Amino acid sequence: MRHFVSAGWPYLYDIPGLHNCVPMLFADVCARFNRLQGHEVFYLCGADEHGARTEYVARGYGTTPKALLDSKYDATLPLLAKLELSFDAFGRTGDESHRTFVQEFVQDLLKHEIIIEGTQKIAWCTHCEQHLPDRFLEGTCPYCSGRTYGNQCNNKKTCARLVESDKVIDARCAVCSGSVEWREEPHLFFRMELFRDKLAGLATAPAKDISEVTERVQRTLTENPTVCISRDTQWGIPIANLPGKSVYSWVDSLLAKISFTPEIYWKDTDTRKHFFLGMDGSPFYGALFPALLLASHRGYSVNHWEICPNEVFIYEGGICSKSTGTGIWLEEALATLPSDFWRFYIFHVHANVEMGAERDVDFRWERFCETVNHWILKGFQAAAEAGPGEQGQEQQAKIRQLMSAGKIGEAFHALLTALVEQPSREKTANLAPLLSCFLPTCGRQLAQGKRPFETASLYAPEVQMDYQDKVDARRAKRCLGEEVTDARADALCVCPINLKEQ
Repeated sequence: MRHFVSAGWPYLYDIPGLHNCVPMLFADVCARFNRLQGHEVFYLCGADEHGARTEYVARGYGTTPKALLDSKYDATLPLLAKLELSFDAFGRTGDESHRTFVQEFVQDLLKHEIIIEGTQKIAWCTHCEQHLPDRFLEGTCPYCSGRTYGNQCNNKKTCARLVESDKVIDARCAVCSGSVEWREEPHLFFRMELFRDKLAGLATAPAKDISEVTERVQRTLTENPTVCISRDTQWGIPIANLPGKSVYSWVDSLLAKISFTPEIYWKDTDTRKHFFLGMDGSPFYGALFPALLLASHRGYSVNHWEICPNEVFIYEGGICSKSTGTGIWLEEALATLPSDFWRFYIFHVHANVEMGAERDVDFRWERFCETVNHWILKGFQAAAEAGPGEQGQEQQAKIRQLMSAGKIGEAFHALLTALVEQPSREKTANLAPLLSCFLPTCGRQLAQGKRPFETASLYAPEVQMDYQDKVDARRAKRCLGEEVTDARADALCVCPINLKEQ
């Protein structure tokens, strides 16, 4: 059996925080587990490099988008490797072969009149003297009255609808907060309505998420008979005969799942497809992406389509944000403690969320150290030093069953409990390969009968101070212009702030 596994593709305008890597970590567990089962697996992730945000940040840094992305790519990929993510490929949407693939794909759909030309009112900021695509335009959502951008509602918990820019209420520029004027512009529109019936009920999801995923996908299909798939941006994949326009970066990055993957995974009707992402991505992955594949007439299969949403990651009760320095940054985290400690905490808290004990994946230093001390530094020591006893075959079968059902958090909780409570040499040896799916280093060391780490215990204030010293040292090396640029980029990308106050 074949499995295609993919996580959401982050932007590379900054070295990623741990919160950006949560979907990658869960996708990694899925990929490792299916390889352990003896299945063929292709685990793909990558960098979404296009769109106006990248162009804006590069301009703020005084460089070109390509130079900025090359430097960020070189800095980021080693960190992801250090986090022990087992990618089979890590793509970049700026790759020339991908660009050719997308341009040919769009032209094919134009020939078959599945993509059609039309016009749309596009916001223009007279102060900034630029078009305002996607997150450069903000205002009020016409559906939920929450904060929205020019392509999707920012109310990720309950709405996250696709929003056409001219439907945004009280629209304003996200850069200067100024008013906008509307200009009629030529654009391309994908006729998603042609595939509505075929897509209804297509996407599956873990039991706890299926009703919400189904609702969001169905709502997207109903409310968006057409989707504008072009943007007024220079930095992107250009569209023939539409100068100054590029392919919508969501379409660009979705099609990268095809262009960077061996064709057999998309043309084999039995291939299982697993997409790990935030719930707000379900309209794109559950509606737009499979609709594009059905429209292509290239024999791509949309069978066995599973969307696996991840919970929101927050830090000490607050939202992660570069502009406020709130969050766990991967560079300093991995320089402070080994990757398995960070991987462990993500899965441990997710298990509590999955089983209803908590609402979100909330990182707190005190609890981080307490749980690492209890489970890894003390519990795994007992597992490594245990004498003969039960083999844990029934527990192993239960854990495999949970993982096959997509209950990753619950499986991790059952695995920890089995290893630490009433440990035995035989049980540790049998369960170590499953542990390696979550904690690669710990699993390997336990399989060899070794204690995973020599550290006796972690003391939260000391670990936090060590981590923060490293963050402060990095920030001290940056110039004020870079700080302001990143703060403004953060406002347009992650956690909006009022730029008038900057």
